Amino acid sequence: MQTIKIFLASSAELKSDREQFEIFINRKNKLWAKHDVFLHLEIWEDFLDAISQDGLQKEYNKAIRDCDIFVMLFCTKVGKYTAEEFETAFGQFKATNKPLIFTYFKDAAISTGNANQKDLKSLLAFQKKLKKLGHFQTEYKNIEGLREHFANQLDKLADEGFISFAVQPPTAPAGVRKIPHNLTAPPFLPEAFLGRSVELQAIKARLFAGANLLLLVNGEGGIGKTSLASRYYHAYQAEYAHVAWLLSEKNIANALLTLAGSLGLQFAETLPTAARLDLLLTALAELPGPCLLVLDNANELDDLETNYLNLRRCPNFHLLLTTRITEFGQADSYRIDSLPEAEALQLFRAHYPGHQTQEDGLFQQIRAALDGNTLVIELLAKNLHLLNRLKTSYTLPNLLSDLQQKAC
Repeated sequence: MQTIKIFLASSAELKSDREQFEIFINRKNKLWAKHDVFLHLEIWEDFLDAISQDGLQKEYNKAIRDCDIFVMLFCTKVGKYTAEEFETAFGQFKATNKPLIFTYFKDAAISTGNANQKDLKSLLAFQKKLKKLGHFQTEYKNIEGLREHFANQLDKLADEGFISFAVQPPTAPAGVRKIPHNLTAPPFLPEAFLGRSVELQAIKARLFAGANLLLLVNGEGGIGKTSLASRYYHAYQAEYAHVAWLLSEKNIANALLTLAGSLGLQFAETLPTAARLDLLLTALAELPGPCLLVLDNANELDDLETNYLNLRRCPNFHLLLTTRITEFGQADSYRIDSLPEAEALQLFRAHYPGHQTQEDGLFQQIRAALDGNTLVIELLAKNLHLLNRLKTSYTLPNLLSDLQQKAC
């Protein structure tokens, strides 16, 4: 079994993120055990809280020199010892090309009135040093963003051979086809994702609780259901043995049958659709769990009622459906509403950087005229940016006037 040593460095202020990172690594180990790979995480809480012969920091530095990957988290400060750990890792990398170094800066809101000037100076000095070294930090806003980015990096390292997967799990018979982790192409990743962190956590809690393996994410068209489901897929895909994203264009059964190729299934042309679906669902139910299946745009109540029992044949799957269906007694639902005013304004600014603060009130009137429709707000912001690239020719007052006239 290949062991990849990861050293995680951070200051005490990010204790919660460190703990969540450790949970993520443990879950990754469960998935990668079948590939004969073990991620050994070193964090300073694991060392004996006692004075060693050479000093405890020297013990940390020795572990850093022996590791394969060095991960550093920082937010409002970079302490003396954390900076020393980075220097140790960077020096070792220059000498031996290991460890690979990942630096993550948590972009969190802080109160400048309560900020410690010494801490801020240490942060700015470290960021300046990174820039000089040509090593650029990766920003993250929450633990989901951190997990998603680092999970993608681990997958890339596996693809490049830095992490060596066994060709087949030890117990797999020779010639058995390997089922890919991604049973489908992944969904788009939202350009700007704001104000939905509570929803993400709530959906995850319900799915992993085990009682509600089928969950309907419902709400009005354009409110952000698909973006939320996509963010969930990208944020937590590393915690699933297999993941799939399907669009329910015609019906759920046809969408499910598109998974046949990834599962290595081939059907005779004369085989009826019901028989094909039966074989497919049997193959899905035999996969190691948990797995994730997202069905986007499952809006037909009759279709859901017809296929509900079929979906229930896969208890190893968390089933997440985005839908406009508001009432379906056999499954739990999670309704999402418009973004709050502050987050809606952030989204608008993200796609229309020319927005002026003095026009915030106008934007809120526009938001009200649109009933807070997230998709329309995003599209209007993009169009404003496109129209006003060279000079302002179409203003927010123009937009509000047009909306009010159409409403009349």
